[in-house]
Amino acid sequence: MLQGTCEQDGFEEMIDNVVSCCKENYADVLNKNLVKIIVDNLKDQFPGVADGFIPEKISYIKLERFLQEKIRKGESIKDMIHIVEELEEQQL
Repeated sequence: MLQGTCEQDGFEEMIDNVVSCCKENYADVLNKNLVKIIVDNLKDQFPGVADGFIPEKISYIKLERFLQEKIRKGESIKDMIHIVEELEEQQL
């Protein structure tokens, strides 16, 4: 029983380390393909939010750079609706 607990603790520690590493390097891991997936999901869940804006007025690369900057500042990129609105306002 003790060995199973030690193995589980070691496994949990390993998972925690991987998650921490991913969070610390997410800005570097984020790429154009991942940004496109994020935008496609946003368009599926909230039709019209990014239509005619991404990639027509702002490229995936520019959006990628914007999101990377937010991540490096420690800001969240979970609320993509507000991020798209912020970018639209900057375009005016």
